Amino acid sequence: MPARVDLLVFEWAPRLPGGGSGLGVVESTLPADQRQVWAERLERRVSVPPGGAGPSTCYLRYGDQAALLHRFPVRDVHNRWASSTQVLVGPPSVITMRRAVALRPDLVPQRFGQPADGYPRSWADASDPAGDLDRAARLHRGKATVMVAELGRARPHGWAVRAGDIDPRALLWAIAACLGDMEFSTRETEVTDPDLPTVVFVDGPPARSSVGTARHWVDLGAATDLPGRDLASAADLVETHTARRGGTGPRTGDAGAAPTAFSLHLLMLAAWWAAVAVLLTVLSGR
Repeated sequence: MPARVDLLVFEWAPRLPGGGSGLGVVESTLPADQRQVWAERLERRVSVPPGGAGPSTCYLRYGDQAALLHRFPVRDVHNRWASSTQVLVGPPSVITMRRAVALRPDLVPQRFGQPADGYPRSWADASDPAGDLDRAARLHRGKATVMVAELGRARPHGWAVRAGDIDPRALLWAIAACLGDMEFSTRETEVTDPDLPTVVFVDGPPARSSVGTARHWVDLGAATDLPGRDLASAADLVETHTARRGGTGPRTGDAGAAPTAFSLHLLMLAAWWAAVAVLLTVLSGR
């Protein structure tokens, strides 16, 4: 039986369903009691990060439920910058880290008015295929290797990452393939909130002097001091799980599958060699 997936939409409104004005739930497929629970859980994550950050995504886990946030800057009725955030809520077997990474921040998924059976097609349509993300991860395999090696170490307060001009999704795709699902957020502008996800990609310079943060900073523009053996192991993982054949972990169908043309080529090559072997056997028997 398909798993139920629900939608919440957070926007600025002069009059919210629960009273008052401001950023709150304006649409939802959840029952009223569950809508309130999720509104309270997500209230500190639904705003576009301040300081001029653009569209971003955030992936969170709450026990047996996962939430995928698509945060998009818009103008409110007073022409001020505000947030329009859509949130998918459902089981982590459906709302996976891979799907969260594949979702394009610059595309706004089409809303739906009833609970979805499984991952919504409109969100899959606003996502990049797995093959494209594999290629992006391979393009930045050096930085992806550093991230996989770094995240293999014990950092109880999580990581704050400055990736420069690299799309964080290329690195997060490699992380998900090599290490499994973990919470993340992109285009954050401050890291002092202890309730931020495990991995936070930060716009701007690494604020190593930020008061109140115990996160470990990773500046991918600087040389790493990780041990060579850790980097070698991480490099093997990245190469294996982002290989051209598509990786060994579970793929979301909407994020793309292993290239069928490549598989067909292998089958044709195998058939050709089989024919050659038969011909050689016949000739050698004469």
